[in-house]
Amino acid sequence: METVLIFIIVIILGGIAAVDAAPAFQFMINRPVVMCSFMGTIFGMPEVGVTLGVLFELPWLANMPLGGKHGSENYLGAVVATGLAIIFFRHKLNQGNIIFVTNFLFGMGIAKIGAHLVEVVRQKNLKLVEKADEAIQQGQFSQITTLTLQGVLHSFLMGIALTTVGMIVGYLLLPPIIQFVHPNFNEAFGVAKFGVLGVGFGSVLTLFLTNKETKRYFITPTLIGMGLWLFLHLF
Repeated sequence: METVLIFIIVIILGGIAAVDAAPAFQFMINRPVVMCSFMGTIFGMPEVGVTLGVLFELPWLANMPLGGKHGSENYLGAVVATGLAIIFFRHKLNQGNIIFVTNFLFGMGIAKIGAHLVEVVRQKNLKLVEKADEAIQQGQFSQITTLTLQGVLHSFLMGIALTTVGMIVGYLLLPPIIQFVHPNFNEAFGVAKFGVLGVGFGSVLTLFLTNKETKRYFITPTLIGMGLWLFLHLF
């Protein structure tokens, strides 16, 4: 029963993440570091959510949806990977790093599919925009709300559909693979996990070296963090 409840909540969150990405809200709650951390917290495993959130966020940090860019569409893969990881940790299928890396790789596959589906929905919603323009020209303003809700619904249903399929396929496919890996490989999988983090830090470093505007945003919080660390440890 607990697993079913997790499935339902994760699927709904997948729909919300898809809506937040473009057609509505845009509060950035769809970002992996936010959504995954939230999922881990509500299910009592914040460390699982934060770890996967960082793993999915850092490598694409240089490709944020800012200035008109669409950004990376890896959030649905992150939602699925986190939901499955929480279930697998509860079932104690294997050592932690093995679960993390296996789910991360599976989530990457879901993210690739999600990127294509997001583009399909985006094209459908652009047609709704054209219809909205026509409605304005004809003075049919009441249609604007209807067309807007249709666009939101398209994204919500796409998010729910992909999250549902991803959760079901992952729940059936991954446990035998996770259990097949010998626990002795847990340390090696930990190295792979930090390798992903290394790619992310490389991405951040590239932003720092190539864009002067990003330097102050990098240096200021770093100095503040170091100052707080010294204060807490010295006083």
